[in-house]
Amino acid sequence: MHPVKTKEKQFRMGIFFIILVNILWWLSSFLVINMYNRNSIPFFATYVSTFIFTIYLIPYSPFLCISCISASKRIMGNRMHCSQAKSVEISVDKKKLNSDTDDAFQKVGVAQDIKEIDMLGEGSLNSQLTKDTYDEKGSSDRVTFCYFFVIKQSSDRLPLSKTVGFSMGFCLLWFCMNYTPNKSLEFTNQSSSTALNLLIGPLVIIQSRLVLKKSLSWSKIVGGMMVVVGSVLLFVDADVHPKGDSPIVGYTLAVMGAFFGSIWSTLLEFCFEDDSKQSMFLFLGLIGLFNGVFLLPFIFVLNYSGFEKLEVDKSTWLLLTINSFSNILSDYLWVRSFLLTSPEIAATGVVLTVPMSFLSDYYLEHEQISCLSVVAATVMVIGFVFVSMSRNRSIKQETDLRDSLIPKEIRKEDKEV
Repeated sequence: MHPVKTKEKQFRMGIFFIILVNILWWLSSFLVINMYNRNSIPFFATYVSTFIFTIYLIPYSPFLCISCISASKRIMGNRMHCSQAKSVEISVDKKKLNSDTDDAFQKVGVAQDIKEIDMLGEGSLNSQLTKDTYDEKGSSDRVTFCYFFVIKQSSDRLPLSKTVGFSMGFCLLWFCMNYTPNKSLEFTNQSSSTALNLLIGPLVIIQSRLVLKKSLSWSKIVGGMMVVVGSVLLFVDADVHPKGDSPIVGYTLAVMGAFFGSIWSTLLEFCFEDDSKQSMFLFLGLIGLFNGVFLLPFIFVLNYSGFEKLEVDKSTWLLLTINSFSNILSDYLWVRSFLLTSPEIAATGVVLTVPMSFLSDYYLEHEQISCLSVVAATVMVIGFVFVSMSRNRSIKQETDLRDSLIPKEIRKEDKEV
């Protein structure tokens, strides 16, 4: 399939993922509200929902074991080769001193040392290094499976060492992106926190221009401004009855969540660029593993200090477990949508949860929706459409350029295929 057609297919799949993610987030919002009404445990709830990402590593467990064993053997082998190589050099130097008296003995000694090296592996030191290099590159570019377990990755994917490094760099950023909005619910209501957290889309547009040096089209500018206007209108309408004595703290935490999310989104495209270069299962699974290891001591510190008591009843455990498993699918699809479409589109797409929430409040809770909220939701959805148009237009331009350069006969063959 032609690369332009592949991009069109990926774009449509990314938009579908964004819509599906918003539906899953809308459904899980009922669990979150019920859970926080029972017990406020933002750090522990974020920790559990992130640590459960380690389930993604189950299909990769053979691949991780083989990689760790190979790496340890390579390290030990290099050390043994270095020590044997040094012994060869010393023996050669000694034999050079006696070369005038016993030439034959020197040849026997050197040959004997080389045989000792060959006992460590197949062939000499140079042949062993060549074999290791060949094994690292691999003779096959396909992913090797055993049932649903991954044995070997494709050579087109990033190596495991780089994936581990990226996961360690992204893990705390991912946790902060989810923890700050959850923590803000202790100081303000959910509507205000959601309205401010929706600023992630415009922030990603700005950072994509500054960091990724992307061009700013009029559709992106207009769409980003419409999302900002809708977010402000929604915030004004929701902030009639602030929660707690320090609502400004809640507002700050919600904006920080949007800022952390924008950094995450921009760095994701900066590091990976393409959806085919990295397995999101492996990437997210390592993020969950590192967060589970690094942040576990903080749970006991918060519990001991009294900032967040771990007094979780069975009902809260049930809600937390269901919500965490729901996030496994939604967060995976959301991260995939970043690379299938663009960070600007995926981040702006979170505004689709707003009209869904209004409809559920109206039909299920029988709550009246203000005209200001309807205007805010409409403006933000239109803003998302404008941002999506910029990417769709660039794909069409690539298609037109391809049609102008490729003869009609070849284009007909592509369509038949």
